[in-house]
Amino acid sequence: MLHRTALLLAVLLAAASARAQPRLDAPCTAARDAFEMGLAAYRAGAVELARRAWTDAAAATACGPDAAYNLAILASETGDLRAAAARFVETLDRVRGWPVPDSAAGNVRAMRQLALSGLLNVGMIRLDRDSLDAAEATFAALIARDSLHRDAYANRATALFRARRWADLRAAADRLIAFDPLSRDAHTMRFEALRGLGSTRAAARALRTLRSLSVDVERIAVQMNGVEAVVSGTVQSGTAAPGTPLRLAVTLLSPDGPIATQTVTLVAPAAGLETTFTAVFPNATGATSYRYRQVER
Repeated sequence: MLHRTALLLAVLLAAASARAQPRLDAPCTAARDAFEMGLAAYRAGAVELARRAWTDAAAATACGPDAAYNLAILASETGDLRAAAARFVETLDRVRGWPVPDSAAGNVRAMRQLALSGLLNVGMIRLDRDSLDAAEATFAALIARDSLHRDAYANRATALFRARRWADLRAAADRLIAFDPLSRDAHTMRFEALRGLGSTRAAARALRTLRSLSVDVERIAVQMNGVEAVVSGTVQSGTAAPGTPLRLAVTLLSPDGPIATQTVTLVAPAAGLETTFTAVFPNATGATSYRYRQVER
């Protein structure tokens, strides 16, 4: 569930973004009035009145993503995952097709980032509840709107693995490894998919690759601090000798493509120990994901 404070911040963001639109035709003027009525109702604690007003505003399908987004958050708060997923998808589709002036572009990118996170959250709740088909469909919908979202690929692969959908998992694991090439979990899922398909030789090659990883990179996350993005991860031991310096080129991503790349150096830990790495990216509004690769010295 999403916290009410996060909802209010998102509502204010949406309102600011919408007001930046220079001209509104008659249907969008009515939608804007309904949105503002919902905002006032929400501030007064009248959540159901806000819901009805935002539903009216969202009915004007060409008038921006803000009402759909706020309805998605309300649905998330009440545990209506079906409605939340549908409204987050609607928000993302409206963002993609909504022309805005340069003055509002940053707000729209931030809203897209929030909507992608909200849809990911719905999928993870479904995965936790073992609703594997619904979870997989949610992550697939996210990937259709952000083809560079590493966490969506990872969670979709997990859902496919638990559902024993080996053919789909093979392709999903390959895609995940392209983002996360030193992840033992990703390589393990690829091996299990090949073994499940009866591809004995390919499975043996996948197992050799798994066992030859220099380190195991795990628990990577992107944390936004205002417009700054911090990518951090944990590293477990692999075949690299303890103390060996390793360099990773970490690329921060948005749905529009790469934002920036930084190279970080870490030291391979001994067995049973772990180390961490961090890459800080300023001016990263709209960042949603990452990829990395090991580079030579």
